[in-house]
Amino acid sequence: LKAGNMVIATKGLLNVLSGKTTLLEMIKRANIAIKNMNLKMLTMCLSLVNIKNGVLAYTSAGMPPILIFRKKSGEVESHIIKAMPLGAVSDFPYSMEEIEFGSGDVLVIMSDGLMELFNGENEMWGMTSIHSVLCNTGTENAEKILSAILESAEKWRGETALKDDLTLVVVKQEE
Repeated sequence: LKAGNMVIATKGLLNVLSGKTTLLEMIKRANIAIKNMNLKMLTMCLSLVNIKNGVLAYTSAGMPPILIFRKKSGEVESHIIKAMPLGAVSDFPYSMEEIEFGSGDVLVIMSDGLMELFNGENEMWGMTSIHSVLCNTGTENAEKILSAILESAEKWRGETALKDDLTLVVVKQEE
């Protein structure tokens, strides 16, 4: 119930702030709001992204790196903003990064459940595997990239039960 209340409150706050302030201000205000809810040891990880005019603005609170496949080079970049989850520290100094996001580039945002996926031998799938799939499929459309990552992850996992949530978003800049 506490987690559900936190999600509802955060979604409402982000809806009110959306378009009226920067991503950095949004994440700072969400942090204060969650901290003020006084939910004790409950925190929230969150990434906010805005893509406009070839620039990707990005801020994060406790989330794994975002990945960017560069169409021109065929390489994958990893961008991380190390920060506390929302609600952990009321005056945490969150930051924002602006990254060039060109024609044909691909953005991958994920929860830690994807890279920390375990197989039957208790081995972790890891970032190297995600990078590899993205390098091999980055020229495809977003839906095919998403499917390829999930199919590869499921093949790796086999019959092993999920131990964490698995969330994945893939965005491709129009060419």
